[in-house]
Amino acid sequence: MFMGHYRFNGNPDALLIAYRRLVEMVPKSNLLFHVCVADQNGLSIYDACPTEEIFRGFSGSSDFRTLLREVGLPEVTVTPLGEIQRVYINGEQSTP
Repeated sequence: MFMGHYRFNGNPDALLIAYRRLVEMVPKSNLLFHVCVADQNGLSIYDACPTEEIFRGFSGSSDFRTLLREVGLPEVTVTPLGEIQRVYINGEQSTP
């Protein structure tokens, strides 16, 4: 799996409302590994795709940008992070 980082700057409370609308529109089966982190300046989303090619196709698509506008999210900064090597949840290793 390939991990990407999506950064939305702004009021985190307002961003979380728009983010929740976004997640409601995404099939849950598409959320292979997904984490949303709020801080005082906005939201960071860490999201995994099956491959780097799929990540780049999705994150760079006009459909994705349109969806963000529809739910009220601002312009996003997308950073490809790399291949997931290991995942631990509650001390247990999970297979990426």
